[in-house]
Amino acid sequence: TFEDAAEDDIVEREWTNGVKQWVSVAQLRQDLGQAGTTRGGGLVSPELRVTGAPPLESPPAATTRAAGEWVLKGLKILGIDPAGEAAKWTAQRIVGHFEDQLKPAAGLYRLSGDMVLEEKAVGELAADGGAYLIFIHGTASTTVGSFGQFAGTDEWKKLREQYGERILGFQHRTMSHSPIENALDLARLLPAGATLHLLTHSRGGLVGELLCLNPVKLDEDHLHAQWLDPFREAHREADVKLLEQLAGREGELAAKKFKIEKFVRVACPARGTLLASKRLDKYFSLILNLLGLIPALEASSVYDFVKATLLELAKRRTRPEELPGLEAMMPESPVIHLLNQPGVSTEADLAVIAGDVEGSGLWNHLKVFATDLFYREDHDLVVNTEAMYGGMNREQGGYYFLDRGADVNHFSYFANARTRRLMQVWLMTTKQQPPEENFRPLERGASMLTLNPNRTRAAVAAELPVVFLVPGIMGTHLRVDGSGVWLNFPALAFGGISKLAYPGTNKIEPGELVGLAYQKLADYLQREYEVVPFPYDWRKSVDVEGARLAKEVKRVLDKHERPVHILAHSMGGLVARAMIAGDKESGGDLWEQVCQRDGRLVMLGTPNFGSYIVPSLMFGKEKILRQLALLDFRHRLRGVVDIIRHFPGLLEMLPGDEGGAVANIDFFDPAWWARLPEADGLPRPEAKAILAAKQVRDKLKAAGFPPRSIYVAGVAEATPSALRITSDGSVTFESTPNGDGRVPYHSAKFYEQVPGWYMDAGHGSLANYPPAFPALSELLILGRTSRLSDAPLRRGLMRGTARSGGLVVVPTLPLPDVEPVLFPQEDELLAAAVGIEIAPARSTDGEVHTLRVSVGHGDLALARYPVAVGHYSGDSIVSAERRLDRLLDYRLSQLFGTDLYPGAVGSAEVILAPESEPRGALIVGLGEVGEITPEIVRRGITTAALRYALSVMNDPCRDDAGADDVEEDDESLGQWRSAAFSTLLIGTYGGNALSVRRSVEAIMQGTIRANQMLRAQKLWDRVRIDQIQIVELYQDVAAQAVHAAVQLEEELPIDFGEETRLSVDPPYLDALGGGRFIRPPGQYDSGWWRRIQITNERDPGTT
Repeated sequence: TFEDAAEDDIVEREWTNGVKQWVSVAQLRQDLGQAGTTRGGGLVSPELRVTGAPPLESPPAATTRAAGEWVLKGLKILGIDPAGEAAKWTAQRIVGHFEDQLKPAAGLYRLSGDMVLEEKAVGELAADGGAYLIFIHGTASTTVGSFGQFAGTDEWKKLREQYGERILGFQHRTMSHSPIENALDLARLLPAGATLHLLTHSRGGLVGELLCLNPVKLDEDHLHAQWLDPFREAHREADVKLLEQLAGREGELAAKKFKIEKFVRVACPARGTLLASKRLDKYFSLILNLLGLIPALEASSVYDFVKATLLELAKRRTRPEELPGLEAMMPESPVIHLLNQPGVSTEADLAVIAGDVEGSGLWNHLKVFATDLFYREDHDLVVNTEAMYGGMNREQGGYYFLDRGADVNHFSYFANARTRRLMQVWLMTTKQQPPEENFRPLERGASMLTLNPNRTRAAVAAELPVVFLVPGIMGTHLRVDGSGVWLNFPALAFGGISKLAYPGTNKIEPGELVGLAYQKLADYLQREYEVVPFPYDWRKSVDVEGARLAKEVKRVLDKHERPVHILAHSMGGLVARAMIAGDKESGGDLWEQVCQRDGRLVMLGTPNFGSYIVPSLMFGKEKILRQLALLDFRHRLRGVVDIIRHFPGLLEMLPGDEGGAVANIDFFDPAWWARLPEADGLPRPEAKAILAAKQVRDKLKAAGFPPRSIYVAGVAEATPSALRITSDGSVTFESTPNGDGRVPYHSAKFYEQVPGWYMDAGHGSLANYPPAFPALSELLILGRTSRLSDAPLRRGLMRGTARSGGLVVVPTLPLPDVEPVLFPQEDELLAAAVGIEIAPARSTDGEVHTLRVSVGHGDLALARYPVAVGHYSGDSIVSAERRLDRLLDYRLSQLFGTDLYPGAVGSAEVILAPESEPRGALIVGLGEVGEITPEIVRRGITTAALRYALSVMNDPCRDDAGADDVEEDDESLGQWRSAAFSTLLIGTYGGNALSVRRSVEAIMQGTIRANQMLRAQKLWDRVRIDQIQIVELYQDVAAQAVHAAVQLEEELPIDFGEETRLSVDPPYLDALGGGRFIRPPGQYDSGWWRRIQITNERDPGTT
């Protein structure tokens, strides 16, 4: 114990896995929830077990197994007492004192042939004679500390041959000085007109980026209005003066006109880094652990400097904001805003070297240690991977290389030959195009920003039905006086959200729908419908916009006699219901007319009884809000909340008691809001606005659900479902697995009042999930579909029909605290606004994957790969499955006898038999006979294919890189293993069988989904599914399968995603041998048993 320790003493904690942490006693007490005590010291119990969590606040990656590896080896109390005046120094002065101890001192130095800085700084340099190669080191380091691993390598020798004596190292203070001051110092040391080649590491990249401000094409007014205002808003007048001296009209860059001809930027926090936004004791503990793993660095002055700095800053519990050099790396820093400002570009070159750690052993322990610092983002243990791609746009385009592996970390880029070689090659090439195929274009910007109306206007035939596509909240662009504001990235960056204030004097009009969320669906539907997008002002009451929708629907009804449907996403469903309720209240018969023409309302994730996302917005916790706060330096978080708290459309979606709101919380009671503590300092909604929102909700509740309405729910691991006020006045949210990520099922209420189905997509993607598009079309036309499940799809839910309930009451779980975000890019802001999760677009390969499909007619004994086969719950092994069992020496029967055999939906098993023909089986559980759907097949194939791929990847007996029949020049050779498999046409036999087309489609979708998951888990370079062989005994059925596969090949861009290309090879039936001509007229003639199920549905009112 350490009851007698002083609050400012330092605790050194060391775990048996080798990780160490240094933290003040006061901070550790806070972490452990203990009260402070008095002074003492000494060694504490050497075998204290930490139960259930690694050292830092129980990060999400801390599984039970991982937590068991975190056992304390020892604790030390380190008493540190600065002498005399040093005890009164500020953190900045303390750090400056330590930085002054590093040798050589700040300045520009030549690098010798053995990668050592000369003792004296360079004098006046000549501008002619060739380019200068300048090394700019990272945080808390030196030139040799960052780049010393170049010494003695072939790459270093080639650079010496190229540049000779023109290789320079820039020594600078990285914590007590800001990057602006560093860049200004460097600019003053370089000759006018010099050609510069830059090689930077970490924070040094920010210094390099600031040098690139030189060729930015902006006038002085723009410079002052946009570049300097973020610093003035942050009361950083000293930085304003430095920036004017650096990049003003009469500054160093304008006077010297450098040419940045080559720029290799390694692991730069160009969009900020989350690690720098947290506590400094964690930040430096992690860096010190990393340095300790590299012998050359552990023995260097850098290690001693970092440790001395860490101990002193930990003692003072210093915040990053107190150190200009570290504050500049925070996502909210004005420096980060300046370098990522929309509309700003530079002619300077750029090649980004990025990394993502995938270590094992101690590296993996450090990754767990850092998990809570990075919130599950990819990183190299110091900088977020996505942050490395930021900075100014390049007029000539930039390029990147992403390195992943067990040997990748923040200090390994110059030790690893592959990345070191790429740096050298880029610096020495004279070509405009990237010198190595490993580099990929650094693309930015939002795709499908707006819905293209021309793509939704098919040639309208007289019989074509109409569907109104009504988006969700924030899913419509808004224009102010004719100019775009929402979602206009530059406008929002400079305070444009204030123009959306409600009520206001500006003329605000809806623009187009957000294409990212709705373009694919509109493209699909226009094949069978006339698609009419309905953009609306989502700030306003649903009553107001519902009345406007009524006018548009009436206009269409009056034009013709065709059916008219409404497909509404999220808030759009409330707009549609308000339209119906308002028209009926005024004596109209609008919805009756729609119903008479067989029209329907299909709601996708509509928060009919509210969503806890609205309180989350009001308390400043939602991702989109925090992104806006970073982007908009004029308003920040409080200013943005102050604007949106007045939006009626938001307040009308507050959780209500009819949707399962927490007891003692009435969000529609102004008194509840008035009683809230002001711990967060954010303004609350006004009483008048809350009461007006309640009136609208009461009106919708009284109106009920209109006839011919349908609900489609999504699925997610966690959905906000409760709010708690803690003892210190802060607000926390809890979650349930019963929801779509935004709307809990108790708020949807669809399973009690309207027919409902479940889609395997989160809330924001319910209108952007191509595999479900055919199902949505069927729901509009038929009012039913077998392509979606009518039972919940996630764990924590009980099987049962959506219409009769079937939900299990599960305890709520705390939601993680607000996740910090990087400075947003346009596509990220767009995705957050509409609730779509987008995966990082960067990859180590970048190619479009080709999935080869063949259809073989013949006996499954001739299948090339292990065969996927379906199995219904309660069935015995029959038909083709029995044949496969015999071929595999009855391995299926052996498993069947253990009660572990797959049958339930989502279950799967892989049986490998390398010595048999075929070489194994992938068994897919299909649930009950008669309840088969394409979704069940798709999910089963995904699970089975993933299990098989992991088995292939981890098979120590396989030394090949692909399938056994790959050609010698196959792309996979020597790189990744192929998890190719064969499959029967699953689900096409038995009760309520699927068509051949729908079975083929489900198998392809499941396979592609498995490949997507392999990419997401970063296993793509080790294993992937590149081939599928469909095997069918009967020729007529096999021919249908070929036809279906060829059709899917043509439709792939909409139905399967853009990262995969389907190739039917060969595009005809492959005769295997042993096949039959025509399938028997009755399925039971081929070995199936006839199954009869008798059920008795009890009247709910009886006992």
